[in-house]
This record gives sequence, structure tokens and C-alpha cells, in this order.
Amino acid sequence: MKQSTINRIRKFSSDRDWGQYHTAPNIAKSIAIEAAELLECYQWSDEADIEHVKEELADVIVYCQNMLDCLHLDVDAIVNSKMTKNEAKYPVEKARGSSKKYTELEDQLFMPSIDLDTAMEQLKARKTENVKYMELLDLAENIDNPEFQRKFTYFYRLRRDEEWRGKYYALMKDFQGQKNIDFGMIQLRLWQATGNIESSFSSKMLATLDPSKPIWDANVLKMLRLKAPISGTPEKRMSLAVLIYDKICRWYEGFMKTGIAAEMITRFDRELPEMKEISAVKKIDFILWAGGAQ
Repeated sequence: MKQSTINRIRKFSSDRDWGQYHTAPNIAKSIAIEAAELLECYQWSDEADIEHVKEELADVIVYCQNMLDCLHLDVDAIVNSKMTKNEAKYPVEKARGSSKKYTELEDQLFMPSIDLDTAMEQLKARKTENVKYMELLDLAENIDNPEFQRKFTYFYRLRRDEEWRGKYYALMKDFQGQKNIDFGMIQLRLWQATGNIESSFSSKMLATLDPSKPIWDANVLKMLRLKAPISGTPEKRMSLAVLIYDKICRWYEGFMKTGIAAEMITRFDRELPEMKEISAVKKIDFILWAGGAQ
């Protein structure tokens, strides 16, 4: 939309002192109402009075501009961000000519091929590592504790300098106890604090704060036939990483409903009773690591 048109929309509201009514909830309701009036043009027929359609469509666009102003949003920024996500959700090779939702375009749930006997033997042989992980969980309530940080750094191979680790643990402390923490939020804040896009360590922070969440690592990506984004602006790479992590979460959600997952968890609890209290997701994570999923 031309700047002159945007200015005219703003002047129209300003001259009438309507800005006082332009709250986000009010405008959102107005957009929905005007969209319904646009739809009404086609209520009884696929044909409509084009002049009426133009008027109703213009009302929707005007309210959308009001919403942008209300929330101080840049239309190019938010549209391009959304298009980046859409392009990842609907790859051309899968979506061309199809009206299916992106969740229906995905491949059939991948079932890892694992020798469960071998995996369990490997896990039982890692008794020292298992103990260290349980100790880490016991200390997770006190992120400021140097012992927790030392064990976390060791277990997750946090090979970064002291300044970086300080920012990482400070951020983890900030997030502790907050509701509705998500991967994208952690990844963004970590990038803002350190200047690095750390998708894997973002997931490990999230999984520590919320043990029901899975971890992103090279083995998981390979197993699920996913690739970490390595090119583009930081914002684009982070947007793509959020979509990839969402795919990881949905894979776990689907896999956990299978009989294979149930068998794995039963074996894990029986043969590693000292780790029975960890989350089901983490048990599968351990087995996949030990089994070397193909």
C-alpha cells in the first residue's frame, strides 16, 4: 500500500479522535466483522456485486492497517516472517497442486530400527553417566548452584567460554518458573544475549526446565531426516529452526503412542529402575542414543 494511502487512513481516524477506541481487541473484532460482511457478498451465490466486494474488502484492509499501527508492527517484516514459515511448511515438491494442510503433507511416521537388547546393555554399562544425569536433575531447582552448572556443562558438553556460559545460565534462571516457555523464545533470547544461534543448546535448556520436551541434536535431525538451517539471515534461520523443532516435538508425540515406544519404556523401567522417574520422552531419547537409530 502506498504511503499516501496509509497517511490518509491515519488522518481519517485522527481527525475524528477515534484513536482512543483503537485497542487491539476492538480492532481484531472489527476485522472479523468486516470479513464476515465481505463473505456475506457471496452468501447465496458465487457471483457478487463487485462494487460491494471492493467496499467490504477496503474496510478489512483499513482495519488491518489500524491494527498494524496499534501494535507498532511493520507489515513487510511480519509478512516476510510468515512467508518464511509457510515456505518451510509447504515445500513445492510436496504442496504443488494440493489443498492439504501441512501436517497432512508430512511423510509417514518414521519408525527407528533399534536393537533394543543392545541399547539396554549399553545404557546399563553407562552407570556413571546415568548417575551424573540423575544428580543433574536433583540440582535443577537451583540453577545458580555452581555444582548444577558444572554437571550440566559436563553432561551436555557445553563447550563455550565462561562468559557465554554465564549468560546461558542467567537466561535459564530467568526462564525458570515461567509458564508457556517455548523453544523459539529461548533461542531468540539466547541469540540476543550471545550473538549466536544455538538451536541445540536452546532445546537442552528447555528440556531441563520442562522434561516433557525433547532435545535437538545431530542424531535426532539425522534420524528424522531433518537438516539444520545454515544460510540466510539470523531471523530466517531462527524461524526455520522453530519449525524444525516443532517437527521433532510432533514426531515424539506420534511415536509415544506406538507399541514400540511402550515396549521401550517398559524395558527401560525394568532394567534401569534407578532412572524410572525421568520423563518418558527422556527415556526414549536415551534409548535412541544408545541404539544408534538407523
